[in-house]
Amino acid sequence: MEQLLRTFKTSITASQAMKLIMAKKDARRTWAEHFLYMVAVSEARGGADSPVLDNIVQHATPELMNEMRSKYEPTRLDYLRHAEELAHFAQSIEHGSSAVGREVVAAHVEGKPKSAIT
Repeated sequence: MEQLLRTFKTSITASQAMKLIMAKKDARRTWAEHFLYMVAVSEARGGADSPVLDNIVQHATPELMNEMRSKYEPTRLDYLRHAEELAHFAQSIEHGSSAVGREVVAAHVEGKPKSAIT
């Protein structure tokens, strides 16, 4: 598997990475997709995680900017984890609190427990 990953590894220059990281979120992408895209760009550069967090916070829509800044904790050092939390928070705000968890509830099936076969 490692050899496969090394064979198909993508590398980009620092200027290409900065151009991609500084771009605003595509409106067609969800925040989770945007977060994964930012992580992929960071990995392709082989580098820093803090620009991923900066992009999530600074390139939010004007409607989300204040909420994102209120949740942003500059003292945290786990940049990717913090960026992921903020992306999920932004997604929940965009879709409204009533939509959060709907996928999980829709997958729940009520039924009688099966009896053990003896």
